[in-house]
Amino acid sequence: MKMNKHSKNCQSLCIFALLAVGLSITSSACMASDNDAANDVADSAQQQASEWQLGPLDEYMFAITGTQPNPTAEQSRAVMIRDDRIREELVAACMAEQGFTYIPNLPEIIIMPAIQNADALEWGTREFVAQAGFGISVRPPASGLGGVGPAMTPDPNEALRAAMSASERAAWEEALWGGEPTAFGAGCSGLAWQQMQQPDGFAAIAAEVESFRLRLQHGTAPEIAGLNAEWAACMTEAGFTSLPVPRGLVMALNLEFQALQGWVIEENEFGNTQLSRPPGATDPTPQQLAAFTEREIAIAVTDYDCRAQISYEQRFNQIDIELQQEFVAQFRNELAAWREFAEARFAGG
Repeated sequence: MKMNKHSKNCQSLCIFALLAVGLSITSSACMASDNDAANDVADSAQQQASEWQLGPLDEYMFAITGTQPNPTAEQSRAVMIRDDRIREELVAACMAEQGFTYIPNLPEIIIMPAIQNADALEWGTREFVAQAGFGISVRPPASGLGGVGPAMTPDPNEALRAAMSASERAAWEEALWGGEPTAFGAGCSGLAWQQMQQPDGFAAIAAEVESFRLRLQHGTAPEIAGLNAEWAACMTEAGFTSLPVPRGLVMALNLEFQALQGWVIEENEFGNTQLSRPPGATDPTPQQLAAFTEREIAIAVTDYDCRAQISYEQRFNQIDIELQQEFVAQFRNELAAWREFAEARFAGG
């Protein structure tokens, strides 16, 4: 199955396997002094992106998350409505177990129309990064893509809370949001989020999938490490050394840009990155911003060229599929059971 590059990036936050294999299309574009050579490289990279193939673990994870490649706006809306229902029912059940009433908060999910902009740049093209780099320090013209999201609707629990005494409200809120924090939050709300991603009985296989994803993303799998070494050698030839692995490049530059703007970057006990801007933090000067943007675009140029020259995406995809096949062969029973559980949950069973 082939996958559209935009949808790949949009869904990667929700799907373990897609985080492992997601294309860094926006981090692989560039400009060049020779227009003919630049166009050849751009065509090569876009062809690699369009030929990206899903592996067997991807297929399982699409089924487990109830999503699909290249969804329409209506399909994305249906997924959001379904997941909101499941999560809010989990919250209500958890609250009921502790003696509290909770009304599932199900806002209307709307489709936001695409922005039509004649000057919009296409993400992942040479033209895009020639003007905006990775899109970190330069805000490119709107891409024209719409979206799906919740409308502003009142929480049905507000009336319940308003009728409570101060002590009753404090206890209700403690049950919903308080207690020992986890990577998913705290209270019944955090538990519901955890059950959505790591349901009871499937935490072990979810951890295995996450570990597999990180091996690919961080380049610790030997097959990926060798490919990343070729990319690093190409980048070094252009004068860029001490860079992270390709799939960590954009994140590293983004954190660098946040630090430049005075944000303090910390990692909490669960490994999540947190940003805070202390009082007295100073804004960067125009000269500092210009220097960062110049460097961002220069790195994007080289990154794009190096990926195209060594057929990075195509080769990564092939390695990824082979590793996914090995993973699925090892954990087929666990994945099948997780998929069966998820499909029953989606059906309301």
